[in-house]
Amino acid sequence: MDLGLKNKNAVVLASTSGLGLAVAEALLTEGARVAISGRDPQRLESVQERLQNAYGDAVAGTSLDVTDTAALQGHLGDTRSRWGGVDILVINAGGPPTGLASEATLADLDRGYALTLRSAVAAVTTVLPGMRERKWGRIVAMTSSSVRQPIDNLTMSNTMRAGLTGYLKTLSREVARDGVLVN
Repeated sequence: MDLGLKNKNAVVLASTSGLGLAVAEALLTEGARVAISGRDPQRLESVQERLQNAYGDAVAGTSLDVTDTAALQGHLGDTRSRWGGVDILVINAGGPPTGLASEATLADLDRGYALTLRSAVAAVTTVLPGMRERKWGRIVAMTSSSVRQPIDNLTMSNTMRAGLTGYLKTLSREVARDGVLVN
């Protein structure tokens, strides 16, 4: 299937395993260049080597924790410098720790916010100006079915993913006229 992604530049956050890796591989198969990332340097190196063997220079990787805003912005800036821009941003991160609402602490809230909501907004605000300028961009967030119906014992995930969905739905209405689609 040709999705028209040949020579598009994509960043897939948290992409050294699971859904993030599957998305990165699908984009590469479609002819996009893909910047991958992950917290575990050894896993990143292994995945990057495997993908580079299959797709060559279309793959770049950075070891980072998405809660480190400076590192996240650096990764996005490096991708922009390397390939001339970021056309596709796939927001992904592991979920916050499990826990009951009645036992949630402010520290749990801060960690959930940094991991799930703040990192996503930081990534979007870093790449959005270039997408708007080029009149083309795709922002995709992998969240959870909990945005429709909260899942027991996932208080912070339920809270932050619903907030992220609200942010992205609001953003989508603001930037669609500029050729930037948000899902």
